[in-house]
Amino acid sequence: MDEPVKQAPACLALVTAGGQGLRMGQHRAGWQGLPGKLFIELNGRPAISYTLEALLSVTAVTGALLVTTEQLKPLLERLVREAAHCPDPQAWQPELLDQSGKYRPADTLLPPALAARVLGVTVGGADRQTSVYYGLRWLQQYCRQTTAAGRPGTVSPPVVMVHDAARCLLQPSLVKACADQILRGHNCVAAVKPKDSLAVLDQTGQQLARPLDRSQLAQLQTPQCFPLQNLLAWHEAARLQGLQVTDDSALALWQQATVEIVDSSYENIKLTTPEDIDLARAILNRRRPASGSGGQNGAGPLPDLAASIQRSQPK
Repeated sequence: MDEPVKQAPACLALVTAGGQGLRMGQHRAGWQGLPGKLFIELNGRPAISYTLEALLSVTAVTGALLVTTEQLKPLLERLVREAAHCPDPQAWQPELLDQSGKYRPADTLLPPALAARVLGVTVGGADRQTSVYYGLRWLQQYCRQTTAAGRPGTVSPPVVMVHDAARCLLQPSLVKACADQILRGHNCVAAVKPKDSLAVLDQTGQQLARPLDRSQLAQLQTPQCFPLQNLLAWHEAARLQGLQVTDDSALALWQQATVEIVDSSYENIKLTTPEDIDLARAILNRRRPASGSGGQNGAGPLPDLAASIQRSQPK
């Protein structure tokens, strides 16, 4: 899966999936006994399954690249391959055993039609910024190869939606809103308004220096969306100057690009500490339809959506 071979979609998702979950502490093994926060079991499914479902269930996002560690790459490749070729289209769905919230774990990562749209799995770098850079280079090569092959459907310029796999509770509605913005030519970032009062600390880090006006602040999340070539150029410039940033919007602002806000949800949390796992399960339980089945958001029967996506793919 390291060599790009498929048709280039209009909007490419770049999913950073290399977190080791060190702040999770000694958390028990997750889905199918696999370690790490990507595989934390949430209502019978691994966390990364929810992430990919939300991204790929939006038709504007017709492909996703996973950027991970060297150790996890073979595992993720196998899981994607098994899901894509699974003869049972329901194997990705866990079974709710009782109303107390116990599940029989799902057998596969994703519905076959969605797993087939994972473009590849590649190895990132020592930090998130480097991993995104390597992923962008992979996608650039992917687009060049598909263009050279003369395959239809390549969009010029391609756009990229960068998302953290650990933000597994994003809703398809947010993905669609972000895709709509970037496909209209607007750089965008998912964000919410901070709820708490904030202040700048003094140089000691122990005393308040001045308050901040919350109306002028945004709490940034992912997805973050930009033209692929622009974001790659910003990353290359930052590498030349040794600039380290925490996310891609910081590079855009450094290059004096305009970045618009897409209103997100406070539920779009990032799995970071053990408390986040309990919160994530509570959110999923609230979203769960009365039948206890269906997609992650209780938004309808995802297998039907997956089938319609598969029917729409070029032959």
